[in-house]
Amino acid sequence: MDRPSGHQVITPPPKLDQRGPRWKDGPCRYEASNSSHLTTPFVDQLERHFVFGWIETDSEGKVLHSSSKVKDWFPDCFENGISIEEGLSACFLPIQENDPDVSNRIHSELFKSLLRGGSLRKSIHRESAPRIFNYLTIPASEKTFAHLFIDFESEKNIAESYKSDLKHLASMREIIDLLYESMSVSEVIDLILVAVTASRGLGFNRAFFLEIKDGHLQGRRGIGPASVDEAREIWSQLDERSPSLRETLNLLSTTEGTPDPATQDLVKKIDLSLIVDENENSSSEISKACLEMKPARLIRDEVESPIDNALFESLGSSAFAVVPLNVQDRLAGVLIADNFITGQEVSEEHLNLLRTFSRYAAIALERSSLLYELTDNNHKLRQANRELQTHQRKLLHAEKLSALGKMAACVSHEIRNPLTAIGGLARSVHDDESISEESREDLKIIVNEVERLERFLKETLNFVKPLSGPFEPADVKDVLGSVIQTFKDSIIGCGIDLVVEMPEEPMVSSLNTDLLRGAVSNLIKNAREALGDQGTLGVHVSKAGGLAIIEVGDTGIGIPETIKDMIFEPFFTNKDDGTGIGLAITQQNVRGLHGSIELTSDERYKTLFKIKIPL
Repeated sequence: MDRPSGHQVITPPPKLDQRGPRWKDGPCRYEASNSSHLTTPFVDQLERHFVFGWIETDSEGKVLHSSSKVKDWFPDCFENGISIEEGLSACFLPIQENDPDVSNRIHSELFKSLLRGGSLRKSIHRESAPRIFNYLTIPASEKTFAHLFIDFESEKNIAESYKSDLKHLASMREIIDLLYESMSVSEVIDLILVAVTASRGLGFNRAFFLEIKDGHLQGRRGIGPASVDEAREIWSQLDERSPSLRETLNLLSTTEGTPDPATQDLVKKIDLSLIVDENENSSSEISKACLEMKPARLIRDEVESPIDNALFESLGSSAFAVVPLNVQDRLAGVLIADNFITGQEVSEEHLNLLRTFSRYAAIALERSSLLYELTDNNHKLRQANRELQTHQRKLLHAEKLSALGKMAACVSHEIRNPLTAIGGLARSVHDDESISEESREDLKIIVNEVERLERFLKETLNFVKPLSGPFEPADVKDVLGSVIQTFKDSIIGCGIDLVVEMPEEPMVSSLNTDLLRGAVSNLIKNAREALGDQGTLGVHVSKAGGLAIIEVGDTGIGIPETIKDMIFEPFFTNKDDGTGIGLAITQQNVRGLHGSIELTSDERYKTLFKIKIPL
């Protein structure tokens, strides 16, 4: 069988039948008939969707049929009966690898790849630039051939579109991964804005996030340069680093101060009403897009609403995209994106990408909001639980005091008078000179024990029935001076060093002097007992921030860490002869003065009690 010369031929698959060749695995079948073997619905569909045309020739290379595309591209060149070579010579020039019309559009590897499937030719057009075609020949039947002309520019556009789609898919996958890793609302918002503006994301110049508050859209966060110079500086730095979306997000979070401060100031001024007046044509398109929850592209010259015009004026852009972020018919926020610097059109393709992205962004935003609410509620629940425990402790303490009060009243009534009688009788006999020394020692023990019981009774009654009295102006220094004077002789007489520090100026406060005297007396008494017959006992008085600060410390062995939290509990003591009431009374007195007391230590004292009362 003769074949047309001057071009490459692709050998058909070997499997043929009597009705003509077919592609074994393909959906297209060419069958012999009086009409063209290429006029099938499948080929027609291919021709509509892809930029290519075809010619069918006989075995001698004479044109039998031409597609409508070929007739449009090359009028009168491929009429029926004309030699295919004649038509090719009239309409095309062969292309070499170094052809100047092609070298700037087709790199070497692509050129060689295309030659393996056919030959590149450029059309002859005197009035416009040559059009590049990939030309190849395949058998159409046992006696005919199909000559295909595939527009290279369309192939290249399809390839570039495919690469762009792959890039967007890869970016979208990275964005989705990051969105589902982000936990806080602020993190998600930053990621949304970075994803929209990063070159590895959707590539917009600027992006703004608006939140819903009381029927208004209010700006919360914005990212993007505010001027051409700033854009040049930012983009050149990013080009040098070529960061991933994750790295860009980390860079944003570690930036000192506010990123893009001018853009951030701009977004904070945005405040738009979501109310739409259906009776007016000038209703805000932004509001409509949000209420209908559909992305929209707004062009400055086409809007009529004063609200929309005001936003255009603020943003300074000629067009922008509005993307509602909604989950289950609930608006979680609104995204605005524009190309303020480059002026690039916000195309339908951009809008589709934003529409796809918005679904994942809205879900991530909703998830982070729910997580925040859950965390906040958990915090409130823990706080309420702590308060409940505090109230329970106070209630138990009150119940304990109530029981103690009843017991103290009973003890006071039933025991106090007999104790007084026993003590008085024991002292009287003890002073009798006629008794033996052995009996005198026994009586002394009775007297001491009676005094201890009387002291316990007195402290218990003082605790359950706190001292009360009027608050009157008094100098804190004078009250403490009198207390120190009471203990001074006994302290120094035991060989203990006494250190007292007070400011020279008066420290006048409205207070109950009995409460303060009782609290400080207990602390000094405990410190003296802890020191035994050596060490240092200090009383230091100062004022700060409207408070009088009274410190009582000692250099004894200190209080073990294990019991520090219990020392103010009633009836808790680590002394062999202690009642466990002293520090409880001290704390009660200080609280009665509207003050506070704490146990601590420093380089001076192993045990240091610090009282703070208002001046």
